[in-house]
Amino acid sequence: MTGDQLMKSEKPLCAIKGAGDLATGVGICLFEADYPLIMTEISQPLVVRRAVSFAEAVFQGEHTVCGIRSILCSDLEQARDVLRNGDIPVLVDPGFSVTSQFSPKIVIDARMMKRFEPCPLDDQTMRVGLGPGFSAGQNCHAVIETNRGPALGSIIWQGEAEKDTGIPGEVLGKTSERVYFAENEGVFTALAEIGDILEPGQPIGSVGQKMILNRFKGILRGCLHSGLAVVRGEKLADVDPRLDRQLAFMPSDKAICIGDAVVKAVSCWLS
Repeated sequence: MTGDQLMKSEKPLCAIKGAGDLATGVGICLFEADYPLIMTEISQPLVVRRAVSFAEAVFQGEHTVCGIRSILCSDLEQARDVLRNGDIPVLVDPGFSVTSQFSPKIVIDARMMKRFEPCPLDDQTMRVGLGPGFSAGQNCHAVIETNRGPALGSIIWQGEAEKDTGIPGEVLGKTSERVYFAENEGVFTALAEIGDILEPGQPIGSVGQKMILNRFKGILRGCLHSGLAVVRGEKLADVDPRLDRQLAFMPSDKAICIGDAVVKAVSCWLS
């Protein structure tokens, strides 16, 4: 039985690869547009903005963002039940082998891999890619621009998105200094909670014996789940200088802009 046969919605089933914050923004917009959807993740998601990521269901069993509930599912039958109940199933299915059995008509790759991976295209399944690594007409039907700026959320039907700048978006004059990366490999331990107000020098976490110290007064907008093994260069945490605790628990304007663009692209392809 396909996903379409399971759902009362007249709209086709969507599957999103990845369940991080940008993928969650896409999921929220599709859900609010009445598209049934499934999301996939790896077994230990390296997601920083966990409060606004459906990937958190992998650790907690379920997670709610903007009133929308995601539930970790162990198999197809459970995922079917979750779909019937109007929630979002999250499957640990990095190879997409289980999810493909639902025959989704729309597949969105929101993993932000930032490298080209070949993918055969056909007229039966629409494929949308977020950001660098995708080329419309080669490994997807449409690319969504993810780089902040005037082109954010643009739908690209031929060609590629802008290259990754490697520089975080500016917030009150802060760019690279508001994002923390591992300087060594090891196991990450969080020493602060998402939403905490952090002072300069306050510990955010540690990787092995190496402490990660906060650089300026701000809100901890996100950090990795404790106990995850990380490599050098892995993103660990994000601090926001705006001192508004609610921002840690709200999807970013970027995530929603990208999500709106996906809905428009899907609607255009279906029309």
